[in-house]
Amino acid sequence: MGNNGQVLIDVIPELERVIGKQQGAVELSGIATQNRFNLLFQKFIEVFTTKEHPLVMFLDDLQWADLASLQLIKLLIGDKRNLLLLGAYRDNEVSKAHPFILMRDELVKTGVTVNTITLAPLAFHDTNKLVSDTLHCSALSARPLTIVPIIGLLISEAIHSVWKYFGFSLCLCQLWHHCL
Repeated sequence: MGNNGQVLIDVIPELERVIGKQQGAVELSGIATQNRFNLLFQKFIEVFTTKEHPLVMFLDDLQWADLASLQLIKLLIGDKRNLLLLGAYRDNEVSKAHPFILMRDELVKTGVTVNTITLAPLAFHDTNKLVSDTLHCSALSARPLTIVPIIGLLISEAIHSVWKYFGFSLCLCQLWHHCL
């Protein structure tokens, strides 16, 4: 990465733990900044992709990806260097004119293999089983957490708040207490 390591650290702060502190990169403007980042990120990904150890990346919520991110995805897929990219998007939130769909269609036209698996929403029974398995409690005890989606959303927000302010162990204790 030479003198450009800080460019990646600015986007992925945790990377500093791996590559150490870096000098500031030379300031560029406009498209040059984006091109430098794309090139550095491609080189960074190449480190982790070999024939013996291919890399699998999963990107969620692609319906919200900005144009710069979609361009980077196109570049990574175009490299075809032992990288499998799995992406998920909500098909009810995109139209045929959505930038992600246009990019996907463009990739198909260039010969990139794109497999699509359409998933239906989870049924109540499956969601309830997931909650009960996760919390190690009976399906009946987990039922209040899955009965109405909005309740599940509210609980999810509460869990996030408890986790954020009091830590993981208290969050689990609160959940465990609810299931007992």
